[in-house]
Amino acid sequence: MRYAETIQQAILPDFNLNKNKLFETFVIYRPKDIVSGDFYWYAKHTNENNNEVHFFAVVDCTGHGVPGAFMSMIGNRLLNEIVNERRITVPSQVLELLNNEVRNALRQEQTDNNDGMDLCMCKIEKRNGQTKAVYSGAKRPLYILKSSSQKLERLKGDRKSIGGISNKNLDIPFTDTETELSKGDLIYMFSDGITDQNGPDRKRYGSKRLEKQIESFIDTNLKEQKELLEKDLDGFVQDEEQRDDISMIGIRIL
Repeated sequence: MRYAETIQQAILPDFNLNKNKLFETFVIYRPKDIVSGDFYWYAKHTNENNNEVHFFAVVDCTGHGVPGAFMSMIGNRLLNEIVNERRITVPSQVLELLNNEVRNALRQEQTDNNDGMDLCMCKIEKRNGQTKAVYSGAKRPLYILKSSSQKLERLKGDRKSIGGISNKNLDIPFTDTETELSKGDLIYMFSDGITDQNGPDRKRYGSKRLEKQIESFIDTNLKEQKELLEKDLDGFVQDEEQRDDISMIGIRIL
């Protein structure tokens, strides 16, 4: 099991090795078990103007522990194939292909396998002097805290998962949302493990509590943001058992 943990950790991106002038990041990654059904993912391309294009994803696979970890390995491999090898760079198209490839890999048309994943994907690039983000989500939102308005924007994902034979919205296409970014803007991507976590009174941590925390971060550096989020979550959970894998990426535009 520890060997499996080592392999899974090896596929996760190390943002310390990917420092650049466009953004900085923090990561919260808390598997429920030794290995995780969550993973976060990153890729970098160069566009036709020779500018860097950055892709981020936070992925929540069916289950946790060993079953979830197997799904995370499949998801990671397919994302690398679609974005890095096939050079598909539109987030909604990446999700459509990922959906098809997961269904094929698990032979879901021939079996009763219903495994899949929910995820949010964000592409960030500088184009014509503007920094832009393009987001697409499979049942997962993206939060953006604008430095100019100091207001939190909540971009909702499409009501469709990746994979699964019981997906009622199979024919509904994934969509893209584009937004301009400015220096100091903050982006947050996370799995539902954090918002679904319960405390001693059985109440969930919830989206509203997370949003309130994030809204207070406009002038807070990323290292401190991570510390404050983890401290608030630990204080809420106390001695309760962790229910699910927890993953989160925070990004600040420089």
